[in-house]
Amino acid sequence: GGGGEGGGGEGDESVDDLRRRLSEMEAAAEAADCRAAAALAQKDEAEDRFEREVGRLEIERARLETEHARRLEELRIEHARRLEELRIEQARQLEERAREQEEVRAGLAAAVGQLASEKEAVERRARLGEAA
Repeated sequence: GGGGEGGGGEGDESVDDLRRRLSEMEAAAEAADCRAAAALAQKDEAEDRFEREVGRLEIERARLETEHARRLEELRIEHARRLEELRIEQARQLEERAREQEEVRAGLAAAVGQLASEKEAVERRARLGEAA
């Protein structure tokens, strides 16, 4: 029976080995759980940061769109104002040219009238000279 005791002793030892291995595995599982929990917490934190950044970017995009729309409206108003100024200036220049052309026509008409009266005077003198 001595061999049986020895076998029993070895059996006890292997139970101790099993217990030790089991507690090592439990410790490893616990450490893995801790790492998983830490990784999950990091993931949650990263998602929160991402959400905040997305929110910030959406606010910035809305601000830029508003700014862009405001600037476009300012440019449209400025463009309309300049077009109106140009239209007024062109109308003024057209009036000025029309006035200048009228002055030229009046001057030509006066010159033609003067030439006609001078021609008449010359013809009258010629007729008087013929009569004499």
